[in-house]
Amino acid sequence: MMQQQLVDESPLVQAVFAGSCDDVIGLLQDKENPNGRDASNRCALHAAAWKGDFRVVEVLLQSDASVSPKDKDWYTPLHWACACKNEAVVELLIENKADLSARDRCWRTPLHIAAANNAVGCAELLLTQMSNVNVTDRGGHSSLHHAAYNGHHEMAEFLIERNCSVNACDKKERRPLHYASYMGHNDLVRLLYNCGADINAKDKMMWTPLHAAAASGNTLVTEILLELGADKEARTSLGNTPLHVACLNGHANVAAALIAWQAPIHAVNLSGQTPLHLAAASTGGGGCLELLLKQGANCNAQSEDGRTPLHMTAVHGRFARSKLLFDHGANIDSVDKMGCTALHIAALHGHELLSTTLLNYRADPSKPGFQGRTPLHMCCLGGYVECCRKIIQAGVDLNCQDSTGKTPLHLAAFKGNVDCLELLVSNKVNVQLADRGGRTALHLAAARGHFECLYTLVVCGSNVNEQDADGCTPLHLAAAYDMEGRCVSYLVTHKAMPLMRDRRGFTAFHYGVAGENETGLQHLLSAVSKVCLYGSDMPKTTPLHLAANCGNSSILKHLLPLFSDTNIKDENGRTALHLAAYKGHEQCVCLLIRCGARICVHDGKAQQTPVHLAALANRGKCLSMLLESSENSAVVDTMDVHKRTPLSLAVGAGNMYCVVILLEAQASVNIVDKDRHPPLFRAVVSGHKEVIELILDKGGNLLFQDNNGKTALHLAAACGHVAACISLLQACTPSQRALLLASHDYHNCTPLHWACYNGHASTVQYLLLFSEIKSLEGNAFSPVHCAVYKNSVQCVELLVNRFGSSVVGLRDKQQRTPLHIAALVNSVPCAQLLLRHQAALEDQDHKGRTPLVCAAARGHHFIIRALLEKKADVRACDNAKNTALHHACNRPTPHHTQCALLLLEKTFDSAIVNMPNKQRRTPLHLSARNGLVPVTRLLLERGASSQVVDCNGLTPALACARNPDVAQCLALILSCTPPPTPFYLLNNLKKLSLNISAVGNVFQAPTSPTECNLVRSSNYSSDSDFY
Repeated sequence: MMQQQLVDESPLVQAVFAGSCDDVIGLLQDKENPNGRDASNRCALHAAAWKGDFRVVEVLLQSDASVSPKDKDWYTPLHWACACKNEAVVELLIENKADLSARDRCWRTPLHIAAANNAVGCAELLLTQMSNVNVTDRGGHSSLHHAAYNGHHEMAEFLIERNCSVNACDKKERRPLHYASYMGHNDLVRLLYNCGADINAKDKMMWTPLHAAAASGNTLVTEILLELGADKEARTSLGNTPLHVACLNGHANVAAALIAWQAPIHAVNLSGQTPLHLAAASTGGGGCLELLLKQGANCNAQSEDGRTPLHMTAVHGRFARSKLLFDHGANIDSVDKMGCTALHIAALHGHELLSTTLLNYRADPSKPGFQGRTPLHMCCLGGYVECCRKIIQAGVDLNCQDSTGKTPLHLAAFKGNVDCLELLVSNKVNVQLADRGGRTALHLAAARGHFECLYTLVVCGSNVNEQDADGCTPLHLAAAYDMEGRCVSYLVTHKAMPLMRDRRGFTAFHYGVAGENETGLQHLLSAVSKVCLYGSDMPKTTPLHLAANCGNSSILKHLLPLFSDTNIKDENGRTALHLAAYKGHEQCVCLLIRCGARICVHDGKAQQTPVHLAALANRGKCLSMLLESSENSAVVDTMDVHKRTPLSLAVGAGNMYCVVILLEAQASVNIVDKDRHPPLFRAVVSGHKEVIELILDKGGNLLFQDNNGKTALHLAAACGHVAACISLLQACTPSQRALLLASHDYHNCTPLHWACYNGHASTVQYLLLFSEIKSLEGNAFSPVHCAVYKNSVQCVELLVNRFGSSVVGLRDKQQRTPLHIAALVNSVPCAQLLLRHQAALEDQDHKGRTPLVCAAARGHHFIIRALLEKKADVRACDNAKNTALHHACNRPTPHHTQCALLLLEKTFDSAIVNMPNKQRRTPLHLSARNGLVPVTRLLLERGASSQVVDCNGLTPALACARNPDVAQCLALILSCTPPPTPFYLLNNLKKLSLNISAVGNVFQAPTSPTECNLVRSSNYSSDSDFY
């Protein structure tokens, strides 16, 4: 190639290839650029390195030629020198500081090139200057990978001596031994093994070197690997053994070698296939199959899908192999999991010779398979007429039906296999049989537009007006799907009735329009002299509606002359113009308007006009046509059932184009819907700034309030649309701005309330820029409360920075501070911020609850921890005398349990844990009643009394009873039960689940002072004292 391009090269390059050093020197003296590049981005030094001309290379380098330029493939002169084994040139380039780590487009260094070309001398020179002999290319290949792949024994020895890793993995985790085995380099295989290569190493697909050798058919390497101890049962990621791989690739010699080393012939892969399955299917697997059968392989083994080796021969038409299987006892009628035999599969794929063989070996030609289909069904489905003929000659039932009721004739008609169909018809098949959907073969041929099949069936007497379960005739289906129109034309000329109706009342005209079959529709119209496609006895959805909905203006032109009234309504009360306008079919809209379609007509459900629908669906051009052609200019402001105008719908959908059109048509911007929402409100909620500005320019009312008293600014703030807020406030006069910012809705909330309530910090920041907001007026549930409720730290910070730290003490109607709200909603960041601004820890709400009590009541242990760190008073009680500990013990949830344990960690005073509430219940009563075992244990350790009595006379132990009657029964039983002996207690201590102190309070007995210490607590009281 270089010689062919030599005439296009520079004189310097030509001199280099000519080997004339004097000419090179002369050209360089004449100022020829030594670094000039050709079309391949190569310079003279590339050519000299490739040629190996030491003197020329030396001259070029002395003339300031770049030592490591890259060509279009990123090869440097050093790459070329290594590729051509020019050691002297390599040494010279290295002396001149050539880049030894330079990489080509595949990230190969000169060392990789040297290894691939067996340039041992070059590699030796390179490694004197390189520290890393295991450098890899883009694929992760080391130089040893390249040497192993190319079979360079000498190079491999040299690299291994230089400590190149014999087990280095590339990016597919393949090692040099994999490549040597695959390429059949037996001497390299032995070398690598002797140098420590892992004989059973696996790549990413779990292939070992033995698999690689089996795949490439290298018998000698296979035998060497087996001698060296390779695992003959190793599995790939698909579960294939080396024997599977050899059979799949048709390498009989490798398979024989593996079998000689006792490789398992019955092993199955993840698909359940044995080597025999793969040998039966593979292109060159005949020898493998014969070998396996001689070794006693099971010819009836089934894979996961139930297929035997005979099935596999049927898939691929392996005729000779099927005979071998028969001779070794293969079950000819074995079925797979789909119910198919080998004959089914051979028939489906059209393997005539194999099908004949199977029939000769007495395969059952009438056996039902998948969906009850026989082999005859299968070959008709595949379209193989010769297979059909063979099976028919076997004497099968031509009219047998599958599970869906279809005969072979149905499938032939469905697939358009006219040869099979004619063969069946010539053998007197019943052309009138219907499937379970009531469809004959003629229906299927018509539905698929198979004219030849349809023609044959009609000639053979198939009823052209036969109706299926839905009432459809073949003409209905042809009108919908036969785009060429040949089937429609033939049917109407052979007594098919175009006006015959299906069960819903639709005719072939309806089907033709719905299928946009203009050609078929023309044939139908030409076949009927007078046609009426609407009326009281016809479906309300007319072909006119269908054409408008599809947007087919050509079909619409054919239909409009047939309709005296173009304003007929369908079941939803919509006219054809409604449907065309909603779908944006401009030509159809234009046609309908020209033919008298009215624009101001309302549909039957939403009472919308075509203008409403065009505005809603953003059909600008249709909308313009409708407004220009309207018989009533007031249509632009007409309202639907929800009192929405077209402008309201367009604004709500954000359809800017339609909004502009409607505003240019003088649409009113202040008409309100049933919720008293004008278009401005919808624009604000949608956040469309451009629409908002358009409406404001047209006189939108900024101060208007809806049914809830909200203005547009309330909604913009609640939605967090800063751009909408900016547009609204910039359009205000100073007086309007003051009113708008201070306006209260019917909840007494300002826009600032709603911005904080939804946590929109950017909106809050913008609103606070206005001096008109001087205080947090309005609803007592202040913006600070709202921000904390939404866990918005940013909003709280903005409010505190604007109004001062005093706002953290604001109270709502229930006397709750923001810190109470933080405790109730578990907002730890907000609570920490409020506490930094000196929020009162012990303020009480209208129920007397402090923030700590509120947090305990809700089971918010993170808030409790934050409050306890700030020394919140654990003695604080609410109006019912319940402390935080009472509330934590009052609910049997994991969160409340954690709260109780956290409070008890900070509580060591027995007076606190024994504080009674108004019902004289202590935390121990509540904990015991709710079954909080860890809390009960810790309460007792903190000195909780087990004998204190509540207002019902129950101790904590009796409080465990589910109702007062059970508690009374328990008390009676305990009063009459003799106490257990100390010996019994001492021998059963390990079986008790509660503390010894709790046991002692229930079972009291007179004991010695020593024994008393074992069973009594400090709160000892005898049964007789209490009862």
